[in-house]
Amino acid sequence: MILRAHKIIRHLGVKRNKNINNIIPRCYSTSSGSGQENTANQTTNKPSKLKIPSVGTNEKKASIKTESKPTLDYEKDKDEDEAKNSDNTKDNKEGSRKLKKKIKKILRDPYTYIIPAILSIGVAAYFYDFDKKPKGQLAKLGTVSTTGVPLIGGSFTLVDTKGRPVTDSEFRGKHLLLYFGFTNCPDICPEELKKMAGVLRSLSPEHKTKIIPLFITLDPYRDSCEAVEEYLQEFHPDFLGLTGTPGQIKETTKKFRVYYYYPEKFDDDDYLVDHSMYIYLMGPMGHLKDYFERSLTTNQVLKRVQACLDE
Repeated sequence: MILRAHKIIRHLGVKRNKNINNIIPRCYSTSSGSGQENTANQTTNKPSKLKIPSVGTNEKKASIKTESKPTLDYEKDKDEDEAKNSDNTKDNKEGSRKLKKKIKKILRDPYTYIIPAILSIGVAAYFYDFDKKPKGQLAKLGTVSTTGVPLIGGSFTLVDTKGRPVTDSEFRGKHLLLYFGFTNCPDICPEELKKMAGVLRSLSPEHKTKIIPLFITLDPYRDSCEAVEEYLQEFHPDFLGLTGTPGQIKETTKKFRVYYYYPEKFDDDDYLVDHSMYIYLMGPMGHLKDYFERSLTTNQVLKRVQACLDE
């Protein structure tokens, strides 16, 4: 077999010095016992390692640089947000600048101060006039009603100190300086009656003919006709006093919006009556003209009474 292979090689022009073992298949061995030779041949015939073409230094650096700093989406979003924030800041500054200009323009306008000042003066004047001249206002309030009935005042029937029945119609054409109280009052009633007496003494003779001082008791259980007459003489001789039954007193106080209260239980005559403390000035037609609180002095009441009598 070997000789035949040599012949074929020579015939083909293959040079003799070539290693025939490179052509003969590995399965054909020249000798059966040459293991070392086969091992050497296998070592010699190992395939050579694949060589990878080298990359230039600059190209490696560029590749590393490109891979180490990739362009990410969140960086783009961050840049866009910063740009938007910058635009918003500019818009805010521009809006603030325009607002300041408007405020300055408003402050330069004289009507900004004139109109509120005029309104303030008008409101103050209104309340001042209402406080200083309540007589006219109260006169209107006393007569205004949807049914034509005065809000304070009205018809009544009582008894005078002589025991004679008296109605409201007997006082028409005169002003009434009216007070509700009781003869056993320790301090408040005497103080208010003294105030009324001081007003009467200070009035001119002409004014005295236009007004009647009137006292109506709130304690008909103890205030008889004689007790009321004796009590009033201590203050002024022109005082008129009225009493009546508990029912008559109750109806009259409703007409004049007077509050009064008895103790729930009393076994003797030693008790006090809680009641409102106003002096009423009623007009010639029975309508309320003015009222006076306890805090007012005699001179203050006098001036307002004189003003009403001069109307």
